[in-house]
Amino acid sequence: MSQQLARRASAWKCPACSAATQHSRTLASSAIHSQQIGPESPKYIDLPRPFQEQHIPHIKKKGFLPVSRDIFEKRRGGVGKVTSKYLAAATQQAQKPLGSTNEEQAAFNDWRTRMAVSRKENLREGLKALQQRRIETNEYLARRGAEKHIERQALLEMKEREDERLTGPTIHSVMKAVPGSSNLPDPDRAERVADMVARVQAKEARRADQRQDALHTLYMNAKNFIITEPQLDQHIEKVFGTTEQPIFTSIWVKEKGPPPTTTSRLNRGKKGVDSERNAEIMVTRIGKIAEALTGGKGIV
Repeated sequence: MSQQLARRASAWKCPACSAATQHSRTLASSAIHSQQIGPESPKYIDLPRPFQEQHIPHIKKKGFLPVSRDIFEKRRGGVGKVTSKYLAAATQQAQKPLGSTNEEQAAFNDWRTRMAVSRKENLREGLKALQQRRIETNEYLARRGAEKHIERQALLEMKEREDERLTGPTIHSVMKAVPGSSNLPDPDRAERVADMVARVQAKEARRADQRQDALHTLYMNAKNFIITEPQLDQHIEKVFGTTEQPIFTSIWVKEKGPPPTTTSRLNRGKKGVDSERNAEIMVTRIGKIAEALTGGKGIV
């Protein structure tokens, strides 16, 4: 029985290993691989990967540092904190020592006195160190700014190199910049400025005329505005009538009557249409003449 089990174990082979030995190369889309991993998986096609993946974890910053106070700010009477007066007031010595009859309490008071003296010395030295660092920083910034200004001025005033002058494009003398100025010469500038000023003034004048015309038109039409309740009631009664005698009118029942139909226009002929058109043109012209004479719109 043991010999049969040993024979079977020696005869068994791994399917993946046998497939790898039979084929010279294994494809990711082969039958065996597709049976193990479905085509919807991102691992269906093998891609080369680096030996060690670089993963940079995202660091969450908890909170933020508050903005420190400016100890050199001139407040409280125009003085900062780095003054002899402020240091004397902030680090003054205790007026009377802390005494006690108890030995433990005396030791504790002695420790408190030493800690207070240490804190005052640290405060005094820290403020003086900050003041010295501020002075050195300001001196460094001022010195660096002066050096950069001198360097920039030297570069601006530096003469053009000979190779650049010989290899540069030819520029007419009229187009070159005037010495001491960064702008090119513009002989017609005064005329262009005067033309632009005239255009702006004309535009403002047209806008003022339009505004005055609109105000005059509003003034002339204001006589028909409804501004009180009796006027509103009177207009409602005129249009809709009263409860006892309501007015039911069609939308076409007006001074001119309903619009003309095609049959009526054909019956009247060309002369009737022309006369109607001439009458409309005449009314429009008379309205424009009245507006020009009175200075307002909507008079006719």
